[in-house]
Amino acid sequence: MEPYIILILILSGIGIIDTSYLAYHGFKRTDAACLFFPKDWCQKVQYSKESITLGVPNSYLGLFAYLLIFVLAVGYADGLKIPLWWLQIVIGFGFWISLYLTFVQAFILRAFCIWCLISALNFILMTVASYWF
Repeated sequence: MEPYIILILILSGIGIIDTSYLAYHGFKRTDAACLFFPKDWCQKVQYSKESITLGVPNSYLGLFAYLLIFVLAVGYADGLKIPLWWLQIVIGFGFWISLYLTFVQAFILRAFCIWCLISALNFILMTVASYWF
């Protein structure tokens, strides 16, 4: 198995854990832990109107994206005739959405969520792995 696919599998696994945590707290309507930032920042991000896209919480959409990336990467690695460009499209779309949501945190909400930043970093690294290796 190519090293870049292993990296994508690891990062998508981290993303699944990360977004599952956020989805759980969104479903239970409890506050996610706020590491490294003031607690009110995470709450501001978690409960903002920007945390929902087309009526679906962003954490659910992120979890779906990470699961799809994981399944596509496994299929590609197992030789199931899944083209690399499918992975690149999903990862690229996630990258641009993460970039936009990080912009929203910085310039509209003026607050950051560590879990969202972890997801954004994941998408940056997966983008590099899928396009440049």
